[in-house]
Amino acid sequence: MTDTINEYYGQRGVRFISWLAVGLILYGFLFAFAAIHLAPAGWWIGRRPVAGGVPDQQAAFAAIFRPGLVDDRRPR
Repeated sequence: MTDTINEYYGQRGVRFISWLAVGLILYGFLFAFAAIHLAPAGWWIGRRPVAGGVPDQQAAFAAIFRPGLVDDRRPR
């Protein structure tokens, strides 16, 4: 894809697309990280689970989105 952009827009276009991609990746990472670490709303925590559901919605949310953001292999 960068070859096609390079042919039409030149190196400046490829550099712009590359920096735009970096910015969007950082934007997504920061908002996912913030969503996990912000305090959840009261209705989210106090919500009664459906039969066979997850008892703690916040823990489930963090378990789904956190593994790709943080390396948990380091000792604490």
